[in-house]
Amino acid sequence: MWIALPALALAALGVNHLGGDTQAPATLTQPASQYVEDLPGIHLGTATAGQRLANTNVLNNLLARGADLRLRAGTRIEIARSLRLGSGASLVGDSGGAKPVVFMPAASFSNTNDAAIPARYGPTAAGINFSGELSGGYRPSDGVRIENIHLLSEQRMGRRLRGIVGQNVTNCTIRNVEVSGMPIGIGIALASARGCRISQVYVHDFSDNTAWKSLAQSTGIEIDNDLINRIPSADTLIENFRIERLRVGGPFLARFGYQTDGINIVNSASRVQIANGTVSDVGEGIDTFGSDGTIDNVTINNAYIFGLKFIHGASRNRVHNVTITNAGLAGVNFSGSDQASQDTAGNVISGLRITNIDSGGAWRANTTAGILVSGKDARRSPRGNQVVDAVIDLGPNGKYGWVDQSTGAGNRGSNIQIRGGRSTDRVLILYGGGSVDRAAPGRR
Repeated sequence: MWIALPALALAALGVNHLGGDTQAPATLTQPASQYVEDLPGIHLGTATAGQRLANTNVLNNLLARGADLRLRAGTRIEIARSLRLGSGASLVGDSGGAKPVVFMPAASFSNTNDAAIPARYGPTAAGINFSGELSGGYRPSDGVRIENIHLLSEQRMGRRLRGIVGQNVTNCTIRNVEVSGMPIGIGIALASARGCRISQVYVHDFSDNTAWKSLAQSTGIEIDNDLINRIPSADTLIENFRIERLRVGGPFLARFGYQTDGINIVNSASRVQIANGTVSDVGEGIDTFGSDGTIDNVTINNAYIFGLKFIHGASRNRVHNVTITNAGLAGVNFSGSDQASQDTAGNVISGLRITNIDSGGAWRANTTAGILVSGKDARRSPRGNQVVDAVIDLGPNGKYGWVDQSTGAGNRGSNIQIRGGRSTDRVLILYGGGSVDRAAPGRR
């Protein structure tokens, strides 16, 4: 649900604008693999402020030079500011037991400013940061590995954080990583990422009720909110993921609505593959502005607003075998935009199953739907989007199987089976911008 912001190149005088050390020159010799627990000056378990700072300094002195650092199963290490990984660096936990925990205490990770780019990626805002150069020569960080760890934030509301950040990165691996306990936060945030792989990640249990002065949002995995040197992400894969319980309430919900996404692709030029995962208990399951991407074998449960949303120029994406249960306003939304440079166009979904729209009745005053095409008189319209072979069971509260409120064109449903619902006419096309070929009951 974020709007992509323009890249910002800031001069760095010995220290980069993310708040950590500059990357070490590529000519430095990489240290051999070492266990964190064996490093001099490291304090394990519950730590004082001074011990946390010492831990951070010891780790960063090695990681900035591309060290391969290991953590034993069951270890807990507390840090005082971002861990900064240079090219070739690794932070890898042993398998076969409880994931080692990297703990972000609220006293140290206290950022409340998300409007300024240096602040939202700064040393008190991000737990682990492996970004490349953000100005000057724009040399990317290459070959970083983060595997088999649990990045855990202390649960205290009123802060705006990011778990793992990689901007201007190539060939990175984030595998079997857990991120939890954030207030308002982004679990994993990549931007200008090429050839990266996020697999077997579990992002869960973010919570905040704060009445922020500016729009805030939590997201499990975010791609390209802040491009570096105008380079979009490409050939990046998100697979075998689980994202759960990213929640807001109280004054936050009253002011901004349910601003949480499972996955958010935030640039129309971003090219990302998403496969084999589940998203549950969020505002929107997958919210994409991206193009030429894929979404395969994904289950979305309990999305307060939309299960899948294509908006702000999302184009030519291919989606297969998606199941959406208990979405609020609609299971799938193709939307126009007044901000995008291109139409939301040419997206194709096949093998879709939607069950129970607006199961809690929160949207009873609205036109709820299995498929919603929206954007009346938008500057950029939904055009030529298709849904093929879908079964939509609206349940007792959903109103329509398919609603097209847009002034776009060519949005078409083929072999669409619609059951249940409150409306006797289950297809509503207001401005003639599309059509639906309904399947007979029992036919797919």
